[in-house]
Amino acid sequence: MMDFLDGNLNTSAIGFGLCIDEQCIYAVGGNDLDNRPLSDCYCLKIKNSNETWIKLPSLPAPTTGPGVGAHNGVLHCIGGYDVLGNRSIIHGEHLILHYPQDKQWQYAPELNIVRVRPLVFVDPNDTIHGHNVYVAGGFNINPHTHKPYIVADLQLFNQITQSWQQLTTIPNLESSHELSFDDDKLYVNEIIELPDQMPIINNLCSFDLRKLSWMNTTNDIDDNRKINAQNSMKKTSSTSPFFLSPDKNKNKEIKTKQNEKINRSDSLPKTTISTLKLPNSKNTTN
Repeated sequence: MMDFLDGNLNTSAIGFGLCIDEQCIYAVGGNDLDNRPLSDCYCLKIKNSNETWIKLPSLPAPTTGPGVGAHNGVLHCIGGYDVLGNRSIIHGEHLILHYPQDKQWQYAPELNIVRVRPLVFVDPNDTIHGHNVYVAGGFNINPHTHKPYIVADLQLFNQITQSWQQLTTIPNLESSHELSFDDDKLYVNEIIELPDQMPIINNLCSFDLRKLSWMNTTNDIDDNRKINAQNSMKKTSSTSPFFLSPDKNKNKEIKTKQNEKINRSDSLPKTTISTLKLPNSKNTTN
């Protein structure tokens, strides 16, 4: 959750897009606690010692759950959804803002496949046509069952044709997996939650954006799981009911709860909660 202190108006937001580049942290859109989508956008300069959040131009329309990515002050907001009555309308809009010179967001060609909460990243390696913008994963809603399903692809915005093109399908992507980008590669990670410990992150596979090929590392994961399980048994304190409780029914109940916590394929992943204090939006930096 984010607390906005905007003039005399004090509001809160969840479901906003969040990203970072070399200069700033950006927060875009979201919805308030009454489930009303927001168009507010803010940025925080990383090296600004007074930690003042700056109000950016608002989105053309309210959007919840967008994917956002940025590089050198160029901010991309892609996808998300609006709420009309009791319906969530998912879209594939692509908006661009050049900070700080732009006074309003500019429309770019939309995604062919709409989605909410995708990973958006900008390749820092410049090309003759500019920086490449990618969109990976996300969710859509089945119009018949009204249940969410995963959009398991990687899309690239083609600077020459000014259109989106699919590069690959992400294999065996699940809602409990996390996507990340680093060093010219898209990573698919598995998060394993353990009692009283930090979660274990296993790299399932990665996609090389230069070679346009997948590198599967799942052969190493079984060994890693065994090692991590052994280490967790050794490190678990005597207060852990999962490993040391003599009550087998209690063990089964706790294990079931843990599995339910990990396997979330039937629902959208919950929004990561963070609290950020935003002062008066009239504050600016020199």
